[in-house]
Amino acid sequence: LKSDLLFFPTLLEVFSTTYLEALQMGVPIVTSDMPFSKDICDTGAIYCNPTDPNEYAEAILNIFMNYEIRRDLINEQSIIIKKFATSKERTRNYLSIIEKTYSYENKK
Repeated sequence: LKSDLLFFPTLLEVFSTTYLEALQMGVPIVTSDMPFSKDICDTGAIYCNPTDPNEYAEAILNIFMNYEIRRDLINEQSIIIKKFATSKERTRNYLSIIEKTYSYENKK
């Protein structure tokens, strides 16, 4: 099952994998124009005033009515997602931190 769009209006910074999953799957994102949203999605989303339902509606309509907007967002997303570590890379990084911490503690 594939989604046609991620509609994620929010005022709160609650990090989940929702943005990353949409980026990975090439699903256009319409979300709040907030710093935390832009930190993750960069140019791979359409941003709206968090309290303006008309702006959200227009953005969603534009994605479905304009193939070029949809295509461009998906192309941007395929570039952006490469900036994030894979689960294996994150695990290696965590293990490295643990090993360094453990090694440091043993030297005391």
